Amino acid sequence: MTDVIRRTRAMLHELQTYRRKRIPLTDGQKRLLELLEAGLTIDEANDTTKDRSQEATA
Repeated sequence: MTDVIRRTRAMLHELQTYRRKRIPLTDGQKRLLELLEAGLTIDEANDTTKDRSQEATA
């Protein structure tokens, strides 16, 4: 579980840095940032985005 937490914190930090430096985020990055800031882990967030993309193609 610590690997998931480490990866989650790293991604959250990276996306927050982009936002702070005003580097434009893609829609997917914005959604991921929202999910991570809401407290989901990187794996949970990825599962959520996969579910949404599958619903969109169905």
